[in-house]
Amino acid sequence: MSMLAELVSAGLLYSVGFFASGAPPPVKIALLEVVPRGVPPDTAAEAGESIARAITSLGGFEVLSREDVKRVLSQQEAVQQLGADAQEGVLAKLGAALGADWLVAGTVSQIEGERRFSLVLMKVSEGRVANRAGRALDKKEKLLGALEDGAKILLNPLFRDESGHLTALASDDGSEVVLDEAVIGATPLRRAQVPGGFHGLSIRREGFIPYRKTIEVRRAQEVLVDAVLIPSPTFVQQYKRKARLQRIGKWVGLAAFATLGAATTYMFYDANREQGELDREHDRLDGRIRERNLGASSAEGGKLRAEFEELQTKKNRTIGKLQSIGVALGVGAVIAVAGGVYFWLTQVDGSYYDNRLPPPDSMVAEAPGEKSR
Repeated sequence: MSMLAELVSAGLLYSVGFFASGAPPPVKIALLEVVPRGVPPDTAAEAGESIARAITSLGGFEVLSREDVKRVLSQQEAVQQLGADAQEGVLAKLGAALGADWLVAGTVSQIEGERRFSLVLMKVSEGRVANRAGRALDKKEKLLGALEDGAKILLNPLFRDESGHLTALASDDGSEVVLDEAVIGATPLRRAQVPGGFHGLSIRREGFIPYRKTIEVRRAQEVLVDAVLIPSPTFVQQYKRKARLQRIGKWVGLAAFATLGAATTYMFYDANREQGELDREHDRLDGRIRERNLGASSAEGGKLRAEFEELQTKKNRTIGKLQSIGVALGVGAVIAVAGGVYFWLTQVDGSYYDNRLPPPDSMVAEAPGEKSR
């Protein structure tokens, strides 16, 4: 008997057993061996177990793993080295031979220090790829945990008819909400309709460590995620520096206002003093002219008036300079007090993010469990 005939027979026997028991048959998913590329074979084997565990935990699925296939086949070569980039036709034939409804293949790689996983979901009856999942991992991120989340997201086509809603909040409004690598809005995002199933959710903001969470959306239910964004150490340093500069700007502005205001007051006081001296000199001149009964055309009267006009010209020039300086200082005082008040009103609290500092080795914000309601 050929290898393909053995697979078909085994699949038929398995299906008959389920119908005979009276229980609804679960959706059968064939899981091929995860192909390692640049990683140890043991890592790929653990990856396969992690994927199978994630799919089984969803309920309603039966996973035909590499070990299940080995019980039917005496030769394993047919299921080896078929990673996520294998030809669709080969994968479809293998899935049909196993009697599976869906087939999952995967690859785990490490190239030039970058760890990455790639998964593909194939609908066997149609011989087409229904979904793909995969991404590069952060330095501190655990491979198996990322694979389990990726496997759940991979099965989204099986849940698309069970749409629900997502409400995403964040400690910092205006943060970008990303669902399955697509931006769907900004926080606060309320009751956005999303397809059912598992989704990779990211809430990110410049200067903050991305908040990541795999969420499960069920039919007619709302998933609520309230994220506390953790600032990066660089952002905290810049934020504290901004707070210090604002504090300095506030006090410098107020001090400059006080100094310029005092200088302005003195300039106008001095200008008024000069004007007072000029007025008194004019009064003395009028008194001398009346006392001596000097006419406007008399030589002595003309001399006194010429002396006064010369004094008046000098005094007016001095008064004009003092007033101009006073006006300039006054404008400077207004600008200084405006700047000081602005820094006072807009000053940020330099310790605001102290209670949100990440651990020294943190790269991804820990996401608390989402709530369904």
